[in-house]
Amino acid sequence: MSANLKGFTHEAEEILSLKNSGPSGVLAYTWANAVKLVEHKGPDGIYSFSMPYIDEASDKPLEPYFAVVRTNRTGIEVAVPPGGTQDLIFDLNGEEQYAELVKPAKQIAFLKDELGIEVTDIDDTKFVAALLSSSKITNLRLEPAFSAAARETEEEHGWSYNQNKDKSSPPIERDEELLSKRSFTTNPPTPILQKIFVVGVSDFEGAIPVRTDKVESKIETMLGNAFYEQGDFMSLTDLEEQLEQSRLKLEQDDTLSDMAEIDYKATISRVDMIRRVKDGLPRPSNTM
Repeated sequence: MSANLKGFTHEAEEILSLKNSGPSGVLAYTWANAVKLVEHKGPDGIYSFSMPYIDEASDKPLEPYFAVVRTNRTGIEVAVPPGGTQDLIFDLNGEEQYAELVKPAKQIAFLKDELGIEVTDIDDTKFVAALLSSSKITNLRLEPAFSAAARETEEEHGWSYNQNKDKSSPPIERDEELLSKRSFTTNPPTPILQKIFVVGVSDFEGAIPVRTDKVESKIETMLGNAFYEQGDFMSLTDLEEQLEQSRLKLEQDDTLSDMAEIDYKATISRVDMIRRVKDGLPRPSNTM
């Protein structure tokens, strides 16, 4: 680190010390006993999702449906809770802006293009120190955990806490130990700690889950592969059935990579987490 940034290292470390050790997300749910298939035309074409609702004429008991994100990134379809990392927030020339952590290429480009600071070696501490050193940056702070959770959930799934506060319960914060794909870089796998905010919603009507078609650019063994990420609403039963379909595909399709099996194992951990959440939910009076 250059001499003119070393003086900001301690303050940078203090800011980053407030960062959660893992991702944050909102796990929203509603009680329902029926679903309808909804078609929606997005930027990449028409897609469908399940919309849970209460069918008063049905004697089927209510169960919670969760806002999750479906993806076939590794060749099997899995569904996981939304979540992501906290951003940095600051004012640049009087306008509030966000900057991502653990994104060295973006950090180097931002420092050069916006602040005229040229660096070749960067990490989060050096990035924050560089921001602190610039007279153009004011009010630098770490995004609060719940703000990050709500933002990441809206970006990844489409359901917005901020637009649905009037029909949402107060968030209940939980720290859940689970496995991610990166956990399997060690033997035995190293769990991560995900912070989730459980929010009960009277209904999901009007919410449009987002779908994004992507091309793999991070997993080296799968570079160039096309995949999708799409928000949906699923019950624990749906998630368990999807897991079983993924297990069968792993057994029958020998063209799948090792990443598919890792993805499957990580998803088991996440479904187990949702099961723990479900078991602790207060039951509405008309479920009996």
